[in-house]
Amino acid sequence: MDYLYVSSLENLQSKITVYRFDGVTNAFILEGVKKAENCQTFSVSGAEPNLSNALFVSSSGFLNPSTYLYSEEGGLKGLQNAKSLKSNTLWFDTKGMSVTLNEATSKDGTKVPYFLVRAKGNDEVSGPKPTVLNGYGGFEITSLPVYSGSTGKAFLNHGINFALACIRGGGEFGPEWSYCAKKENRWKSFEDFNAVAEDLVKIGATTPKQLGCIGGSNGGLLTGAMATHFPESFGAIVSQCPLLDMERYVYLTSGSSWIDEYGDPRIENMKPKILAWSPYHQISEHSVAKMPPTLFTCSTADDRVHPSHARRFVEKAHKVAKDERKAKETILYHEMTEGGHAGAADNRNRAKIKTIEYTFLRRKLCNAQP
Repeated sequence: MDYLYVSSLENLQSKITVYRFDGVTNAFILEGVKKAENCQTFSVSGAEPNLSNALFVSSSGFLNPSTYLYSEEGGLKGLQNAKSLKSNTLWFDTKGMSVTLNEATSKDGTKVPYFLVRAKGNDEVSGPKPTVLNGYGGFEITSLPVYSGSTGKAFLNHGINFALACIRGGGEFGPEWSYCAKKENRWKSFEDFNAVAEDLVKIGATTPKQLGCIGGSNGGLLTGAMATHFPESFGAIVSQCPLLDMERYVYLTSGSSWIDEYGDPRIENMKPKILAWSPYHQISEHSVAKMPPTLFTCSTADDRVHPSHARRFVEKAHKVAKDERKAKETILYHEMTEGGHAGAADNRNRAKIKTIEYTFLRRKLCNAQP
């Protein structure tokens, strides 16, 4: 092979830097850079690196299903002219939709990027529209554009925007981006996510009543925190397989293995700092009265995050509410009996739980007054 390809992520945008080997100088010379279009992700590899310069390219994006491309020619020209070999199914019509990379400012001044996928007809001048915000922000996991048929069919095809927040705790900008939101500093992840919610309103994409959020596992902790710490920012919330009781999480299933991420509440001087952001410990008559419609989902068979997190949160919220009937109508709970941490055992059950979650969000957000 006569080329060296260096894949990198620059401000959440995929980039391939191409170097060509020069036989005269016996060194690699910069040939050029290929950047992703329309906020897609892509990668490159040699098809037969010991025999030719042919290459494979894979790409994906919010509006583009995973595609595998091939070029017999190497280098920058090969990257630019690669032809599609095979693509996953296009599950929804993307005509008229758009993707942008935006930036919010968190409480401490940190710039927090997020992707916004606007449904057809939803542009900067069309006025606020229902929007669903997703995030994770933990374990140095990077949130990047990915094609989702269910997101497209459930939200985008129904005029609902979709946003993905790239908050601290994740791996979008390396280890430090993750480390600064660990343990007692978990607050920073929550503040970042709320900053994105506020920015979506600021740019006119939506309103608080039309904005929903959804997240699972650590993302369920994130959305659970939105329900207790920032309820005024959302019109509906879905918390999937969540951690919520951060005092007892170390005693349940895999919890003790996450101490490096969340901290150890058994350490005397760390406990109050953790409980200050623990969603379960924010439940009160006052906080329950302010919560937007919220749905907690989990699985009886979850061997990673114990379902008692969601069970006890909902039970406590109902019990302390001044108006218990209203609380039971606002704070909902659904538990699947199978499926482990994924929340569903097979595609049939997966379709069932997604239908419950997405229908909940659509009804709450689409019926909301701007």
